[in-house]
Amino acid sequence: MARSGKIDIPLGTIVELTNANIGTSDTLTFFNDSVNTMRVIGTTDTTPPTVEKMKSDGLPYAPQRGEGGRTLDEIFRGAGFIRLWAYSVEGGSAIVYHE
Repeated sequence: MARSGKIDIPLGTIVELTNANIGTSDTLTFFNDSVNTMRVIGTTDTTPPTVEKMKSDGLPYAPQRGEGGRTLDEIFRGAGFIRLWAYSVEGGSAIVYHE
């Protein structure tokens, strides 16, 4: 299912950036639309990662940084992720687009 728009990331909360499974050839664009760093990680199912997993393995994205037109496999080589999640200790927001 396509998703396009701004997603709020409440303080210390893990939020799904995708709203359905992402196929291996589906491209995804997202960027950090806040003044705080956010961490991003994928999962192989619909279960959100833990805060500890986000802090240890999540990729950090500084404000106004992100990915453009890439698959989850390009971002997380060989992981087989189908969902994408974001976390920010201070809170923030992300702009997301995927088909």
